[in-house]
Amino acid sequence: MAFINEFISDEDWKKYNIQEIEDNFKMGNSSDDSWTIDKENNMFLKNVASSRIDDNGRTWTHWVFFWKDDLYAVTTEVIDSNEVKRDEDYWVHKKIRHLALLNNDSNLNKNHQSKIMPDLGKALLAYKGGGVYSSDGGFDMKLELDLV
Repeated sequence: MAFINEFISDEDWKKYNIQEIEDNFKMGNSSDDSWTIDKENNMFLKNVASSRIDDNGRTWTHWVFFWKDDLYAVTTEVIDSNEVKRDEDYWVHKKIRHLALLNNDSNLNKNHQSKIMPDLGKALLAYKGGGVYSSDGGFDMKLELDLV
């Protein structure tokens, strides 16, 4: 099975303690009851903070990624993209600026990063530009790991 975008069921909301995730990571007006999930492989990606533009004009998005029974904090930065028009092809160039195992202060080693990246990339690609709210147009993404 592949990653799909869907609204989170009440059952899954409880199973994965989504309320706790929301309470711990919610920034501003970012609550969302959807996710990108691969049910067969027990992985999900959830946006926990809407994109924002910082003082340098950079757009950041904060996520949690559930992978191999661990929860990771992920921050992406949009480097470039085309103008989004409904039902037209869309592309984006993103860099992963932060990737950390939650409840663990140590940084992920490069071997661990290389193992998680293919699945994280698939989840971000399936999310497209807005998860369940994405248009039906095509989507392509260039993704780089560039931790700051």
